[in-house]
Amino acid sequence: MKQLSVNESSTVVLNSVEELRAALRDEAASGAYCVQLFPDPRSPGEPGLLVGVNGDRGVLVWSHPGLGESLVAVNGTNTEVVWYGFGSEENDFPPNTELPLAVVMAAAAEFLRTGRRPTNVEWCDEDDAWDRRCATAER
Repeated sequence: MKQLSVNESSTVVLNSVEELRAALRDEAASGAYCVQLFPDPRSPGEPGLLVGVNGDRGVLVWSHPGLGESLVAVNGTNTEVVWYGFGSEENDFPPNTELPLAVVMAAAAEFLRTGRRPTNVEWCDEDDAWDRRCATAER
């Protein structure tokens, strides 16, 4: 299981979910933080999974540049906007997108195994999530 985790400042080869957990723990030591996972970042248009961790919670964003698709995992517990760091930037996530860490890690593990969009969460178009139009979330 060789995948690459890429953020603004580094690339890390991951061989296991445990290595992903360690990378996220290190990045999130000072607060909510995200890493971007790609099956092969050298291939333009490949899908990626943004994984954010904040203590016992986290966020997920699936992006597929080749298809112009960007989906956020929904049915979370936050009622307000939440912020996660990524490199030198801060990213905001809409209400209803912060999930239990176990769910986030299961999704990341599935992506590491398959390179495909995880199936254990409900997905919604990012714009629709901001407009709170995700009653019929896509799986």
